[in-house]
Amino acid sequence: MKRAWPYLFSYVLPILVIISFNINDYFAFFPIFFYFGLLPIIELFMRPSNQRIDQIAAKKNKSFQYIALGTLPWLILCLILFFLKIFSTAMWTMEFWAYSLNMGLVLGVMGINVGHELGHSKDKTEVLVGKILLFFAWNAHFLPYHNLGHHKNVATDIDPASAKKNELIYWFWLKSHYGSYFQSWQLDRKFMTGYTILSAVWITFIIMAFGTKIFIAYTISAIFGIILLETVNYIEHYGLRRENNRNRVLPKHSWNSDHLLSRLTLFNLSRHSDHHAKASKKYQNLISVEDAPQLPTGYPGMMLLALFPPAYFILINRYLNQA
Repeated sequence: MKRAWPYLFSYVLPILVIISFNINDYFAFFPIFFYFGLLPIIELFMRPSNQRIDQIAAKKNKSFQYIALGTLPWLILCLILFFLKIFSTAMWTMEFWAYSLNMGLVLGVMGINVGHELGHSKDKTEVLVGKILLFFAWNAHFLPYHNLGHHKNVATDIDPASAKKNELIYWFWLKSHYGSYFQSWQLDRKFMTGYTILSAVWITFIIMAFGTKIFIAYTISAIFGIILLETVNYIEHYGLRRENNRNRVLPKHSWNSDHLLSRLTLFNLSRHSDHHAKASKKYQNLISVEDAPQLPTGYPGMMLLALFPPAYFILINRYLNQA
């Protein structure tokens, strides 16, 4: 694939969320139903696409990076409209929860996921945009931990973001999030000090300027976005182990999925083995590694299934035994 325009599909998310801010009752949840209901159903009937890309053409085409960078204005627009909508929405109503969770979807998919992608870049501007995206998602500590810790320790007991076989996802959320946070302090104390100060200023500004209701809604959004991240972390390396961090990271240490809609939505995050082979590789250049373990469906479907541990273990352990 040498054309960038298919990745504009990722912009469907903020558009749906903005539309949802003008809808009431159960229908306001439709962005979540779309991503965790409709997409998984469609991908069950779609064959994975392991098409090789034109590496040279993709490197020359700057549109790929413009689309990734374009997620920042989309996120800011959603955040502004979200604040305005919550201001006129009664707390704890169905709409309050719907708008908050929908905003969390944007923070998780665009804020954290694209922030992760850009945070690996060698371009200073792209790294800065990645940090801003992660900051708005209340997860900027992810960058030092992920780049300096996760990529070194993946699939070992040292890495809190690598799930063990039969590990409950609900425990994993806490272990991974707080484990990575404390490791970030060990890896880059200077960055974490600055991030903590800026976060305190940002939170104080929100409360002073917009009030506690918007702060509470934003907190719910951020928590949901982080849960989405940790659920992805859970499925990416579930049950795949190497003895220690001195052994080379191989394709067999990451789960992969070539389901097209998930790939377009998540900027090829599901081609995860190639990402671990060379972290600075742009998303459009990631390839499908043939000997990597393959998930039976796309990331949204696997994330949903992971919430039901017995069913998830029965299915994925069978694939794990074949990996």
